[in-house]
Amino acid sequence: MKTNIIYKALIILLINFNFFCMPQLNAQCTLQVFPNLVNNECQGGSDGAVSAVGIFGTPPYSAVWRNSMGTIVDTDINLLQGQASNASGLTTDTYTVTFTDATISCVISTNIGVGNITIDTSTTLNNATISTNASSVTYQWLDCNNGMNPISGENNSTFTATSNGNYAVSLTKFGCTDVSACVSIATLSTVENAFSNNFKIFPNPTTANINIQSSIAIKSVVLYDTSGRQILKTNATNKLNIETLNPGVYLMEIYGINDQKVIKKIIKQ
Repeated sequence: MKTNIIYKALIILLINFNFFCMPQLNAQCTLQVFPNLVNNECQGGSDGAVSAVGIFGTPPYSAVWRNSMGTIVDTDINLLQGQASNASGLTTDTYTVTFTDATISCVISTNIGVGNITIDTSTTLNNATISTNASSVTYQWLDCNNGMNPISGENNSTFTATSNGNYAVSLTKFGCTDVSACVSIATLSTVENAFSNNFKIFPNPTTANINIQSSIAIKSVVLYDTSGRQILKTNATNKLNIETLNPGVYLMEIYGINDQKVIKKIIKQ
């Protein structure tokens, strides 16, 4: 009888030891993975990058990255608490990162997608002014008839042609660049071009005054910024004072007495 009591006591003690002292794998597996922002790649490129951090588990951690086909693309071992695992040189795909902590039994995975940066290359034409529909990009207008060379000073969302031709815009976003289709400008008449040959403007660039020298009487002069907003308008004049304007590029429309028109680019320093 005494032996049975001792035996039962040992059994109870063993059960309590197993419960309190042995690892409770499910209860202790509190590992969580926090993926960082994805560095999207350019269209068709292979420079995508992702990262993730494992915490709340038992360090050190190991991390394995796989693509959607299950192929391992990167691994890290002996990661400390809060230390990131990184994978780079990635094409567009969904990637799975699996973190395992030091207990080996605590494992968790999460997915991160690598996409493409898309740039809106569409444009809108209004008379001789081309506007790009892209936002949050940098702009560089190009002369399609001159080997797609950049047009000096044309770095805004709109471009007003001063002569007939074909023009495009190069758009850059987060290091990725795309180019719009060439847009044809054929609305500038030969009368306007002939009028353009009958005068000159100087100095250009300027810090204050623009002198207009013309063999044809001038009816009016209108100045616009590159967004198309009218800045000033004046009647017949041979001098335009722009000293108070901010430095930048402006478009000057000069009208003759017979409604001839010519557009010139003015640079205010």
